[in-house]
Amino acid sequence: MCCGQDDHHSNVNHMNQGSICNCGCGCGCNHSFRQYFSDKEKKEYLEDYKMQLEKEIHAVNEHLEKLKIQCSCNE
Repeated sequence: MCCGQDDHHSNVNHMNQGSICNCGCGCGCNHSFRQYFSDKEKKEYLEDYKMQLEKEIHAVNEHLEKLKIQCSCNE
């Protein structure tokens, strides 16, 4: 636990508590000294998080397609 928080890497918990890690511990979860965030900031955070998840889904689908091609060649 880089910052000493029990559920340090839970994005949902970070936004519920109003913190984003940026303490210099190197974990990359952007913990901040701020305790509260505006609704606009929370919305922006969630929109970015959604976009990152969509990119992850796209990459997973690409990998699945490559595996399907490799598996069909080995038959």
